[in-house]
This record gives sequence, C-alpha cells and structure tokens, in this order.
Amino acid sequence: MSKNNELVPQSHFCKCCSAPLAIHQSYCPHCGAKRIENRLTAGNLLEDFNERFLNLENGFMRTFLALFKNPKDVIGGYINGTRKKYLSAISYFAISITVAGAYTFIFNEFFIDDIVDFSQSLNPNNTPQETEWGLNFAEGVQKYQSLITFLTIPVLALISKLVFIRNRTFNYIEHLVIWLYTYSHYNIVNIGLSLLVIWSPLATMLLSGLVTLLAIPYTTFVFQQLYSISLEKAILQTLLALLLSGIVLMIIIVVAGGIFYYSGLLDELLEMSNKSQAMTSNFIQQLPCYAL
Repeated sequence: MSKNNELVPQSHFCKCCSAPLAIHQSYCPHCGAKRIENRLTAGNLLEDFNERFLNLENGFMRTFLALFKNPKDVIGGYINGTRKKYLSAISYFAISITVAGAYTFIFNEFFIDDIVDFSQSLNPNNTPQETEWGLNFAEGVQKYQSLITFLTIPVLALISKLVFIRNRTFNYIEHLVIWLYTYSHYNIVNIGLSLLVIWSPLATMLLSGLVTLLAIPYTTFVFQQLYSISLEKAILQTLLALLLSGIVLMIIIVVAGGIFYYSGLLDELLEMSNKSQAMTSNFIQQLPCYAL
C-alpha cells in the first residue's frame, strides 16, 4: 500500500467529542464530525478546502451569497437556533480577520511604494516628515486592524441595542451576532474588491470610499429585515446608531492613544509589530531556498 493511501488507526470513539462509534458509521451521530480513514494528503487537503470554502452548497460561499439576498435567514436563523445551514457568526468573523491579515501583508510587501508615490503626487508641498507620518499612521491602522475590529463590534452592538431599545426583539449578545455577521461581510467584500485594483492607489481609494458608503444602506437593509420595520424608521435608527458609534469610538481611540503614548506602551507595541513583520518578510523571502 502506498503512503498516500495508508490507513490511519481506527478508533471506536469520535476523535472530536469522544462519543462511541459503530463500525459502519462514517459520521459521528453526536457532533457530526467525519470519520477519517486515510492519512492526510495534498489531495484530501484540497478537497477539504473546497468543501468548506468553495462549495456553493456548504460553508463560506453559501453564507456569503445569502447575506446579500436574505440576511434575516442567516443572522435571524442563527439567533433563533438554526446553526447548521450557514457558517456561525464566529467562523465568518474569523474568515474576515484572516482575509484582512492576508491583504495587509500583500499590500505592505508589494504595493506600499506605490502609495508613497501617490501620496506625494497628491500633496507635493508636504515635507518628507509629514509624508512619513501619514504612511506610518496608515500602516498602524492596518497592523492593528484586528484589535480595532474587536473594539468596534462591542461598541456598535451596545449603541444599536440602545437605539432599538423600544423594540425588545434582540438582547445585547444577539446584537453582537448581528454586527459580527454585518461587519465581517462588509470587510470581506471591501477587501475582495480592493484586491482587484490593488495595483492602482487611486482606484483602491475610490473603491474603498464607495464600499464604505454602501455599507450604510446595507446595514439599514439588515436591521429592516431583522426588526420588520419601515424603511424610513430603519434609515433613521441605523444612521443614529452609526453616528453615535463613531463618536464613542473616536473618544475611545483618543483616550486609549493618550494612555498608550504617555505610558510608553505604544512604542513597545510598534516595536513588536515591526519585529513580527520583519520575521514574516524574511520567512517569505527564504521560501525558495527551503523549496530547493
């Protein structure tokens, strides 16, 4: 028997939840995990990737498309207990963070010089120090995007809960789920489109601004479906929630930034981030050597 077709030792218990398995059972009756018979190969690894992310009848693509057409079916279904039809809120959020991290790495490694040249052409009177400050600020936002997201979603959930306080359909945790799906969906769409024009700083800037504007009517659409309210009421309450969230987040950023700056923690975080980025860059550059 070849190595690729070598069987793994079989167990009468599920490797995920330890529930007992009968010999004929291919899936665990308790948690639904698949019973693995063959050793891991490149072929079944690609098959698993296809099943989880590319298959329209499963996982990511099914959730992604449904959030465009009927977000109530995805978000409301998850809140009400339908957890198998689509990806969970946490899984969708994790994919969003992963996609954002990959985009940041590609952008900083291969396209950052284009942004510098474009910024200088827009502001020819800026000093080199001003240009460098703007570039460092943009890089800082990208590097700490995950942290910013973790701070943003709880604030958005709290504000939207307060704005819709007269309608007691959803509690605070359920508002967290709403924003995990909505924010992640916006983030994935924004990054996916940005990858198509990443070679053009102007197109990237214009597209990002357009997607940001479209996030407002999409969020309105989500709340209108979930709360079954009129379009006018959904628009007013969504705009109020976003406005209040923006004010609260700005206050948090200013206060946290001041604390980090005066305590010296900001310099330590930047140094750690720079070291991490340098290690990643060196590893990527060494990959051809490893392959040889």
